[in-house]
Amino acid sequence: MKKLLIATLATAAVGGAFADPLVYDYKASIKQMNLKAKTVTFNKVKYDAYIKYQSTASLTGYLIQDADGATSPVIQGLAGSGNSVPATRPADYGRNTAFLVVLNTKAEAEVRYPKILPAVIDAKWVDTKLGSGAGLAQGYLYVGGDVIAGQVREALDLYNGTLSANGRTPAKGFIGDYCWTSIWLFGMYNGPLFDSNGSYDNAEAAIDTAMATAELQQPFVAGTSFFFHDTWMNGSGLGKFATGKVKKPCCGAPSAAGRALDTLTGNLKGGIFLCTENGVDAGAGYGFISGQTWEDQFFTARWDKGGLNPGAWVGAGDIDQADLWQDGDLELNTRDVITGTWSIKYTAKLAPVAVSATELAALTAAGTTEDAKGLAVLMNTIKGAAVALGKKAKKTVIFASGNEIWNEANAYHDPVTFITPQFCKYYGLLNYK
Repeated sequence: MKKLLIATLATAAVGGAFADPLVYDYKASIKQMNLKAKTVTFNKVKYDAYIKYQSTASLTGYLIQDADGATSPVIQGLAGSGNSVPATRPADYGRNTAFLVVLNTKAEAEVRYPKILPAVIDAKWVDTKLGSGAGLAQGYLYVGGDVIAGQVREALDLYNGTLSANGRTPAKGFIGDYCWTSIWLFGMYNGPLFDSNGSYDNAEAAIDTAMATAELQQPFVAGTSFFFHDTWMNGSGLGKFATGKVKKPCCGAPSAAGRALDTLTGNLKGGIFLCTENGVDAGAGYGFISGQTWEDQFFTARWDKGGLNPGAWVGAGDIDQADLWQDGDLELNTRDVITGTWSIKYTAKLAPVAVSATELAALTAAGTTEDAKGLAVLMNTIKGAAVALGKKAKKTVIFASGNEIWNEANAYHDPVTFITPQFCKYYGLLNYK
């Protein structure tokens, strides 16, 4: 049975009866906030402290678009398919669903592994030469978790010298997580917070409850403070489309013209989670140096009758929870900013690698028979990207172990599993029967 399954998956990967997903070379040049542990002097006393600074990241990898809608409940008609493990994702992006398999070549060697991030690509071709078969393209690439219902979060406000902490709900939603598969993408400090803090516990309880309703249960346990929030990146770009170069269009059903997105280049903004804040004492467990607080959260000092209030920022029970860190209508759980440029270019050079029966069994108990057209080749293409980037990083990638990452991640873990059961279930990659 194992040999038969592998043969079936391999046949699908090289063509079979169904088309391959669209694959693009992906590159991004990023400026980010980062952390370093260094010796500092405060009030004539030397401390080891975590200090924030600006660094760069260089991302390379593959954007894999599910052009056949293998992960789409609507396209696959899962309600009548007899599938035992349908996608649980509330939003159905159809053929626009994509997966970014990516490596940060500037990350420290011990955490320099390929990662998988969910994505949505939405682009349109613009035939400016009216039938020439080539022309302009424009589009958006969002990488990150789905938006879920916002939660009441604390907001600190300083007015006329009085600090107040009020629960507010200005956001219509916040960006969710996706099972920690982006952990350490942006370096060794882009990882979980391990220290205990009561106010953080309270905030995380609300967040994790919301995650559970979105079918992505997080590992929060009150008092343990083991928290991490996945990276998100939002980009727009301009580029070109081509006709006949590939057999699939960028969006929608296949057409005789075979128009497809060829390139996009643009800018991005995003957020990452760093494991601690600026000025935390690295030599004494959790806590800011000498009881001081060097928060890096933004607030606006107010004018009062006595002039400009300098607004010394204090913790007030919120020393490591970014309060109401927002991007428009969205409340963010990531702590720090990334910004940069990105590009994609169509490629036919990525070689799929068959997902083994053992790996598939570690992800699902539903069975080993594909129940969504194009799913096997999509999974094989994702694994092919992970293997290719693992070779680039000179690392052996654990594609699937059956573990969720928080069940194996610790401050020194090398490596963690590439893809997890909850990730696959939520994003429609376990449609087997």
